[in-house]
Amino acid sequence: FETFNEPVRQGWSQVLKPYHTQMVSTIRQHSQNVIVMGTRTWSQEVDEAASDPVQGDNLAYSLHFYVGTHKQDLRNKAAAALSRGVCVFASEWGIWNQGGGPAVDYGEVRAWNDFLAQEGISSANWAINDKAEPASALKPGASSHGSWSDGELTEAGRLVRDDLRKGSGPTPGPTTTTTPAPIPDPVAPAGSPVAAHGHLRVSGSRLLDGAGQPVRLQGMSLFWSQWSGRFWNADVLRWLRDDWKVSLVRAAMGVEAGGYLQNPEAEMARVETVVNAAVELGLYVLVDWHEENAERHLAQAKGFFGKVAEKYGHLPNVLFETFNEPVHQAWSWEIKPYHTQVVATIRKHSPNLIVLGTRTWSQEVDEAASDPVQGDNLAYSLHFYVGTHKQDLRNKAAAALSRGVCVFASEWGIWNQGGGPAVDYGEVRAWNDFLAQEGISSANWAINDKAEPASALKPGASSHGSWSDGELTEAGRLVRDDLRKGSGPTPGLTTTTTAAPAPDAGGFCCWWPQNRPAEEVCRTCISKTVGQPREWCKGAGTWCGGDTVRISSTADTYVLSRGHPRTTLDRLAVFGVVFAFFLP
Repeated sequence: FETFNEPVRQGWSQVLKPYHTQMVSTIRQHSQNVIVMGTRTWSQEVDEAASDPVQGDNLAYSLHFYVGTHKQDLRNKAAAALSRGVCVFASEWGIWNQGGGPAVDYGEVRAWNDFLAQEGISSANWAINDKAEPASALKPGASSHGSWSDGELTEAGRLVRDDLRKGSGPTPGPTTTTTPAPIPDPVAPAGSPVAAHGHLRVSGSRLLDGAGQPVRLQGMSLFWSQWSGRFWNADVLRWLRDDWKVSLVRAAMGVEAGGYLQNPEAEMARVETVVNAAVELGLYVLVDWHEENAERHLAQAKGFFGKVAEKYGHLPNVLFETFNEPVHQAWSWEIKPYHTQVVATIRKHSPNLIVLGTRTWSQEVDEAASDPVQGDNLAYSLHFYVGTHKQDLRNKAAAALSRGVCVFASEWGIWNQGGGPAVDYGEVRAWNDFLAQEGISSANWAINDKAEPASALKPGASSHGSWSDGELTEAGRLVRDDLRKGSGPTPGLTTTTTAAPAPDAGGFCCWWPQNRPAEEVCRTCISKTVGQPREWCKGAGTWCGGDTVRISSTADTYVLSRGHPRTTLDRLAVFGVVFAFFLP
């Protein structure tokens, strides 16, 4: 029995599942035979149905596809559904290249046939009919009683017939329980963030691209995988890239509460679906071990990151976040040792960026910067919620930067836990300005339709992108509009060109090497005696000429003044007063 051919946009949990439940109950009054149930979007969302299955025995879920139109993305969905323990039945598949190209895409025919055979998926080809369309097996006017000659079959009809002759009927079963999603072509599409910036690396407090230029990623975090898997698909990522202009997606893979610890295959399948989509689209993807007790699950974390790094670590797209939010664990003897071991596991396979969670829900970046994990290409997580976390936390981040580590805001959201307006626009501006000034990459929380302030989507929003303004929350519209203005890699640090202020207590005179780009400003600063004018630097022997920056400690003012280079970093260091100070 097949109870619903092709649902379109109906909600699975609210509409389709209740319908199937009643139909199954009716059939079960008379028969225990297999029942195939249609899934959303013309019976393609088998992974969504597998995450919230109909209760009962001898049930399967419909997978419909058309070769040349539906490709690896849909096979990934089917593999994800299988990994969650449901049976998939391809009750309708055909040959129809809606995107143009050859009438029969023989490469995709082979790919689909191999996939169905490997997974033991039963199938029915569409269709025995003589309508003049690509999927028909018969040419117009063919006999309505069989006995067809080759001349009465279409190209598609001959191909399907020949394939059925080879292997029709019961097969000995699948050779594997799940088919790992293949690694996509590693060449990023032209114009995409990864094509433009390649492999990323940390230098001091800055994130640099493959050409050694400062880069700032901006994007969105997906919600906990075990609870919002319906948004973990290529359509969502494509919409975020094309409409929201993101350069980064964070894959927040849930670990506890029904996540990876209980369902490792299902969660790994979700992660691979998102990573494969990011690679295909040329996006950066931050693979996040999303829990608060990771030090208790070190072996599982090492196993997970070892697999991901081995499979994807050679690709520039894939970044790692090893511990979402430690809470009250001690940095030096619990969190840091955990990170050290997981970093070592990843480094067996990949040199890519690793983001390390910090204490108190990833807020104590200054503490971590005082006792950093040893290694290269490491950054430290900063998590904040606008309206709840304000200048005090920005001060912590600034302190971490001043100690020479890279900070990565891998989760930030809009949530005023202390009351007041749902969106504190003043604090949104303050945080956005701070992140931009410091070149800090970020991912907003979250692509999800849960009824809470930080969700970008309203309940019931499409799980395949193409969201209208009416499907976005106030926070979602604000973040989308901001990403559209400045998402993706930015040109680095900015400076102003207003007149230099009068000297003030606690200022600094900073050296800017000749012929170096603006983003390198203030890599080295020379301490200046309180109240002394700029020329004091020269008089004391620590000439601070060249392109210099006057930094005021009593106002948020950074002023560029032009001069003539008179020294080198080596000469400056002789005086023993060189220290790092970072400034946009």
